[in-house]
Amino acid sequence: MDSSAIVAVIFDEPEALALEDILQSAPVTSRLSRVEVLRRVNKFDETLLPRAEKVLSQFQLVEMTESILVRAENYPPQITAKTADAIHLATAETLSPLIEGVLTLDKQMAKNAQKLNLTVY
Repeated sequence: MDSSAIVAVIFDEPEALALEDILQSAPVTSRLSRVEVLRRVNKFDETLLPRAEKVLSQFQLVEMTESILVRAENYPPQITAKTADAIHLATAETLSPLIEGVLTLDKQMAKNAQKLNLTVY
């Protein structure tokens, strides 16, 4: 799950209803998501920090290893991801034998994940 989906859960956005079940299934995300989510919560609604911590505590955080970063650095031009998204994609690719796919609410992220033959939810 990328940070766009996690933020939707924390802010109770309409799309989040479908994501609640996923939180019960030991979800995985890059450690980068924690930074992105907490920065967004701090920027828009600090009162949601306890909820953000609770939601984030349900995730297994995957460290940004050198191999993940090298993979993100070397995506070809047709992968039009921003730096943070490239790291999320590289994390998902690294974990692809162990995860069902990528859950994102970001259309560009979804397109790039599909280009990498990752299942998108």
